[in-house]
Amino acid sequence: MTYKKKYISLVDLSIFLKESEETLSRDFDYLENFYGDFVCIDRDRSKIELLGSYSYEKIKYIQYSILNKSLNILLLRQIFIRPYQNVRLYAKLFEKSEEFIIISINHINSELIKYSMEIKVVNNKCFITAEVEEKLRKLMSVFWVEINLFALDENLFGYLKDQTELSLDENEILTPYYLSYVYVSSIREKNGFKINKDEKVLEYLFKEKLIKFLKKELFNTKNEELVIPLFNLLVKIFENETYYKIPIKLFISQLDFFNKSLKNKVYLYHELQSIITSLVNILGIDLFEYENLLNYILIVNYPDIVKFYASKRRFLYVNSEFSVYHANFLKQKLVTYFDNYYTFKIISTEELKCLNENELVITNQRYLPWKNKVLVDDYASSYDLKKIELDIVSHIHL
Repeated sequence: MTYKKKYISLVDLSIFLKESEETLSRDFDYLENFYGDFVCIDRDRSKIELLGSYSYEKIKYIQYSILNKSLNILLLRQIFIRPYQNVRLYAKLFEKSEEFIIISINHINSELIKYSMEIKVVNNKCFITAEVEEKLRKLMSVFWVEINLFALDENLFGYLKDQTELSLDENEILTPYYLSYVYVSSIREKNGFKINKDEKVLEYLFKEKLIKFLKKELFNTKNEELVIPLFNLLVKIFENETYYKIPIKLFISQLDFFNKSLKNKVYLYHELQSIITSLVNILGIDLFEYENLLNYILIVNYPDIVKFYASKRRFLYVNSEFSVYHANFLKQKLVTYFDNYYTFKIISTEELKCLNENELVITNQRYLPWKNKVLVDDYASSYDLKKIELDIVSHIHL
């Protein structure tokens, strides 16, 4: 509902979520009862509609709050922090029967088994084990970040940052994950779980080709040090996709709303897609699951390299039937709209005779006999500019 449109029929939502209408009605009752201050839902005539303003922060808070009321989540958290405790202790802590705790453990294990992990109960004592310890730590790092709403306790955050030898970028998205891994690892080490030193070592046959691409096509530099932070992130993604296969999110996504907004900038989104496609060809892996993260990192941390990548494309020509001054007026409107991502060049009607017919020409001349022309009105309205954007993207990314 928050991604595509403001309302949806209960029937369609039931089909989409594969849940009964009765179950969804109960869920909406729960949301209204406990989160009425955050979201107001109108269910008149079997349509579900979000009323008033809603933001990602509100939606994220509701997800986080529901998550931290789940017995399975709380039990997994407790067993992870305090392993080797008797089932009776967990039953007393959560005011449930021992049988109920065992049922919950079985439910959790039905998910953990996907990652070759499980909660074992030996002599009535519980602990988490995995075929690959490193894999468990990575999964629990994502888990820990999400159940803490992507913000570790300030004192713990500072302590972990002092303890780690990792070179952390000042990145509010990635840093909590790195520090969460340090924290998770410290808990596992303290409880006697060690990383197997014989665990698989990956080969990075793409290293030289990737660094060359980053230096030449994105950063426009010969200084290898400048590309290392992005290179290291791509290596981590490669490791995860080819070996660990830990999802980038378990319950809550930080970047879905960011990416939804980004798609409104069609030209920018397509440039990012082009960069990611190049990375896919070099790494030899599917990066679809990491698209939101890569888009965010490229736009927020490296805006200049996206502009450089886009600017290397051939000129886009601007022509006016009135005058060079008017063509310049249209050009400035285009430069502003596209935020300097593309290079526009003024061309007269006479000069078109010498231009390759495959070049794109933006013009107000309706009857100009040109194969790849995009019509613009004399003033270049907002509607016009949006249409031009779609035409340019279509032409560039053929």
